[in-house]
Formats: sequence, C-alpha cells, structure tokens
Amino acid sequence: AILVSAFVLAHSTRELGENRRVERQLVEAMVEPSDHVIIGDLPADLDEQGLRTNFEAYGTIKWCKLWDGKGSKGGKKSAMIEFASVEEATWLVENLNGNVPLGLETPVSVKFKSKSGGGGGKNRSSPYGGGGGCGVVPPGMAGKGGMGKGVMLGMTGEACSINDVWKGLLRSKVLPGGSWANDERTVVVSGLPSDTTEFDLLKIFSPFGAILPGGVRVKLKEDGTAQGSGMVNFSDLESAVTATETLNNCMMPDGRCLRVRQFTDEGGGKGKGKGKKGAAALKSQFWVRKVEEENRSELTGVFTGTVAKYIFKQGWGFILPDDFKQLPAKAKKALSKAHAEAVEEGKNVQDETWIYFRKPDVDPELFPLHPETPVSFEVYVDNKGCGAYNIAEA
Repeated sequence: AILVSAFVLAHSTRELGENRRVERQLVEAMVEPSDHVIIGDLPADLDEQGLRTNFEAYGTIKWCKLWDGKGSKGGKKSAMIEFASVEEATWLVENLNGNVPLGLETPVSVKFKSKSGGGGGKNRSSPYGGGGGCGVVPPGMAGKGGMGKGVMLGMTGEACSINDVWKGLLRSKVLPGGSWANDERTVVVSGLPSDTTEFDLLKIFSPFGAILPGGVRVKLKEDGTAQGSGMVNFSDLESAVTATETLNNCMMPDGRCLRVRQFTDEGGGKGKGKGKKGAAALKSQFWVRKVEEENRSELTGVFTGTVAKYIFKQGWGFILPDDFKQLPAKAKKALSKAHAEAVEEGKNVQDETWIYFRKPDVDPELFPLHPETPVSFEVYVDNKGCGAYNIAEA
C-alpha cells in the first residue's frame, strides 16, 4: 500500500509539473508581440557592450539592459532589448529561442516582454514579409526563386535599405567566416585622423587579406567624428601579422605616425568566437618573406639562456640570456633601441634583456616549447631590433 501511494504521489507530482510547464508555455505564447524582448541564459562574462555587439546584427537596438539572472545556474545573465520594430523582435523570438546567437557559444532563451493587460497575440507580425523592409527566409523556405543555398530576401513590395540586406545576410549565417571575435587575428589601430570612417579602414586593410563580416570598427565621439582608434578582424593570422608589420609606425602627411598592433587579451578573454587559427606552418613561405623583408644580419657567437615566454598560437617568444654582457655590441644596442621604442608606444616590456625569437628559428625537436627550457642560440639584428635563431637544446 505504501509503494502504491508513493507511486501515485510521484505520478501526480510529475503530472502537476508537466501541467505547469504547459500552462507557462501557453501564457508565453499568448503574450502580445512587441519591440521589447527578454533574453535569458546569457554567459556570465558578457557585458553590456558585448550584448549590443552580438545582437545588433539582428536589428537596430534602441535600448538594452543586462542583469544577473535570478536563480540561474552557472551565474548566467539575462537582458532586455528594445528593437526599432516589432518585426525585428518577432524574428528574434521565432528564430533564436533555444538556439545559439552570433558570437556566442551556448543557446539562449528569447521571449517577448509581458505587457500589463496584454492581449492574446492578435495581428502578430511576420518577419518574412508584410511588415516592411526585408525579411530573411531561412533555408528550405525559399521557393524556386531562391538564391545560393536557398536563402532568399523576402520581397515585401516596399522600400528596402542596403542595411536591411546586410543584417539579413548576417542573420541567415551565409557569409563566410561567421561572426568576428577579438583574438590574435585582430589588429588595433590608433592615431587615425578625425574624419576616418569604417569604409576608410576597410580600404586600407582589405588588401592584406579577408576580413570577417562586421570586422571593421572605428570608435566615434558624440559629434560623430573618429576618436582616433579602430579595430580590424581578419579571417587568418598571417593577414593580421603582415598588416601590423607593414603599417605600424607609418608616417602620415601631418608628421604623426599610425600605430598598428595585434590584439592581446591579458585577461584570458571571454571565450568568444570559434575556429581560431594558430601561427603559420613551420615551413610556410610567410616566415621566409619576413626574413627577407626585415634585412636580417646574423652576428657571430653562440650563447645560452632559457625560454622566458612562448606564445604558441602566434608562433613567437622571448629568451632570457644567461649572460647579457656576452652578447655582441650590435645586439645589445639593437635591444636597447627596440626597448626604448616599445616604451614610447606604451607597450608593457617585462625585461629589456629578453631576446625575441620566432617559431621557425627553433629546432623542431624542442617542441612543445615550455618556459625555463635551457637553450643555446645565435643572434641577429634587423629592421626591428635583435632576435635569436638556431635555437637548440642546451
């Protein structure tokens, strides 16, 4: 009798829970569509700028607010976003709820914000037409008139801006490369003139290689003029390195220098983005071109030291020599000059005696390379300072 009672109680509890879940879904379905949506299950490390950056691809954001989710697992956050139209908000609810948005790695929940005294969902707008602008018909819904892989910009008979087309293509995820992410393939530009636009930055940097969708940004002041800095997200590391080494310290007509460097995230980043690529292959012509372009001059002598730092993804590092005084005078002079220039540029130089090295200058038998590994090496000087090569086990 006790077992039967327990079974009945458990069954009733499950049935009650299921009924409540269904009731909750019905209530949510009856919420009248609006331009306000609530997004849940957002990453705990997402900030408001990241929220705006990730979701502006889906529509024009008029206002947004981020807060810590109550009782959520793993410290996840929630947000409220006001879009410029009900159509944009509706598209988000119908297509992103339970899915992974651009720039994130986990699914989110999306629903309309409840209105007091709200109706039962009459006159629900469709994101695929009838509401003005251009809707994006997901793959499989396009008819014979579809283009490419079946993605079609919905024809509403009303005026459509190029910005509608751009956002639609981002939503349908048909553009190569996916969404941008600030990583080692990103370059940071400073010293830009006040009239710089994102199109100007695109013209300057696109010859170096493919740039990810939405991967060009210029910071603006309140009056609309450029603050003087921007960022470019390349699709591969080689393009970022080449652009940095070509354009950094480029003197402009007014006598000022353009500053270009690779993005670094000392805090370890937020795990944003997928498919990050490492350094160029060991036998890549990329390394050969770099040696030729920088006028390397090899100096005599073999020295010893330890690996102070090695960045695997970028393929470079530093060696701490055992006896700095034993280095050739040219090498010490080049190191001193490079250190002074780095300090002037605001870079964090940990030790001015550290000697730079690259992946192809290391004996392959030493990989994987770890800090404090004893090594022997030779040195060279070039346009950028002093470096180590013929690095082997000591």
